[in-house]
Amino acid sequence: IGYCIQNVGLFPHYSVRDNISIVPKLLKWTKEDIDARVDFLMDLTGLPRSYRDKKPHELSGGESQRVGVCRALAADPKILLMDEPFGAVDPMTRIKIQLAFRNIQKELKKTVVFVTHDVEEAILLADRIAVMQHGKILGYDTPEAFSHAMEVDFVQSFLGADYPVKLLKRHRLDEMVPQEADNSQVTLNEILAQLLQSPDGMITIQDIDGKDKQIRFEDLSRFLKGTDQP
Repeated sequence: IGYCIQNVGLFPHYSVRDNISIVPKLLKWTKEDIDARVDFLMDLTGLPRSYRDKKPHELSGGESQRVGVCRALAADPKILLMDEPFGAVDPMTRIKIQLAFRNIQKELKKTVVFVTHDVEEAILLADRIAVMQHGKILGYDTPEAFSHAMEVDFVQSFLGADYPVKLLKRHRLDEMVPQEADNSQVTLNEILAQLLQSPDGMITIQDIDGKDKQIRFEDLSRFLKGTDQP
C-alpha cells in the first residue's frame, strides 16, 4: 500500500530522488530500476528532472505534494491511501494538483482510498463516494447517483443543497458535445455560468464539425441524469 498525507512528511535531509526511492530501496531494486522509476514518476507528475537533487525546503507546497505522490507510487502499489493529501496547499495550486492527479489515475488505474472533507474534491476525483459519520458509512454511490438519492439528513447536510451544481465541475463540455481541443477542458459549471448570463437562457456552441448546437438549462439536467445528449 502506498500512502500520501496532508503534511507530506518528506525527509528534510533527503533529496527529491532519495525521498521518492525510499521503498524501492527497501525492496532491493537495482539503481537502474530506481532511476528509471523516479524519472517516470517525475515526468508523470510534472516535476522537472532537474529537481532530483533538490531538498524539500527548496520546493513549493505544490511541488512537495507532487513528490509525496511520487513516493506513494514509487513501488507500484496496488492500493493507494491518501489522507487529505492536498489540504495544505493554496486553492489555485490545489486545483492544479487535483487535475494532475486525476490524469495520473486515468493512466495508472490504481485503487485509491482518498479521505477528504471537501465535497468538491470528492466530486472531481472519485468514482465512488462514501459519506461517513462516527465510523459508519451512511451513503455510498457514484457522484452522479448521490445527487438523486440523498435520503439521510446528515448526507444531505454534508453534501449541501447545491450539490448538483458542484457536480457540474466534474464534467467537461466535450462529454455533451464533441469539441475541438481548445474547448475540450471547458467544464459544465462554466457553461452554467454562461447560461445564467444569457438573456434567453440559451447559448450556442459549435461542435467538432463546426455545426451550431444550442445548450439550455434542461440539457445540463438531462446530462446529469444520464439521458440523451442534446
